[in-house]
Amino acid sequence: MLEDAIRVIQGVEEGVILPRTFQNVLSGYSGNKIIALLQSLTGLLTTQADCYLEIGVFQGLTLLSNAAANPSVLCFGIDNFSQFDAASNNLSLVLERRRQLNVENAELSCSREVGRETGGDVFC
Repeated sequence: MLEDAIRVIQGVEEGVILPRTFQNVLSGYSGNKIIALLQSLTGLLTTQADCYLEIGVFQGLTLLSNAAANPSVLCFGIDNFSQFDAASNNLSLVLERRRQLNVENAELSCSREVGRETGGDVFC
């Protein structure tokens, strides 16, 4: 596994490994190398016990692009949406983007008092 991770890092740095982008739905501040690295390292996860965990989801770019690129890996995002969300839109934006991408392997957990969404695994 370590050798595979090193190969992924080298491939991303050299520009051999490119990210799967979903620019028609997703936007954000992470660059292509970070997205490619996250997608490729997550792709190395091989058991059902393996998962991807992201602390701080913002508007969902890395969580959702990673989940969409690796549909067999459960991806968790944790955020209370208390920062960088002056208009209080980010949670709704993440949920809408997840719906548009038809991503079923991304679960979101937050501490905001908005109830439990029944259409997916969102516990807020």
